[in-house]
Amino acid sequence: MTSEKDIGKKVNILIVENEMIFAEDLKQTLKHANRNYEVIEDIIISGEKAIEYINNSNNTKPDLIIMDLILTESMNGMEVAKTILANNKNIKIIYCSGHFDSATIEQAACSGGSGYITKPIEDNPLYNLIEYALENNDPNCFRIVR
Repeated sequence: MTSEKDIGKKVNILIVENEMIFAEDLKQTLKHANRNYEVIEDIIISGEKAIEYINNSNNTKPDLIIMDLILTESMNGMEVAKTILANNKNIKIIYCSGHFDSATIEQAACSGGSGYITKPIEDNPLYNLIEYALENNDPNCFRIVR
């Protein structure tokens, strides 16, 4: 649950998505959500760049990453998440994808993420999933929103 001291605290969100039109739309949705979301300006399009961003101590650390499963270069979103979470246990990850098959969902649930939402994304289900991810500290809980 959100404590009283957390009310008003900005939630830094990083978008890792290779489809720039979708990423920009998602960024604008989050910026205009009338919530305490602070969208990190950089949109990352590859797994390697996401890891590089997180490892750079000069960059704002996200509280939450919205991660596409299919990225440019060689790593997919689940591989990136495992790498990031190995050294950054406090970062929450929500996967977003157009894929909704049971094998993909099972792999995503086992990779350390907090949730999974399918594209196209509707605003309120996204906001609810973000709040769920931020409040839930049980690594065995994974919420799916279709």
